[in-house]
Amino acid sequence: MIPTADLREAAAFYGAELEIFDGAPHGLMLDSAWWQPTADRILVWLAAQGFGGDAAAQKAETVPGD
Repeated sequence: MIPTADLREAAAFYGAELEIFDGAPHGLMLDSAWWQPTADRILVWLAAQGFGGDAAAQKAETVPGD
């Protein structure tokens, strides 16, 4: 696995936000317990960037943690 410090360094280098899902497996989108929370978080991010239309905006309003 990649150390969290390395992820933070890479995010800072690229000027990106770092999102870490505590306890999540390496293949988030492939794990039956994690694909939906991951997809929901992506929709929230897309809505915040101005993408995704009404469905993403609705999800952004309902997903806790932001």
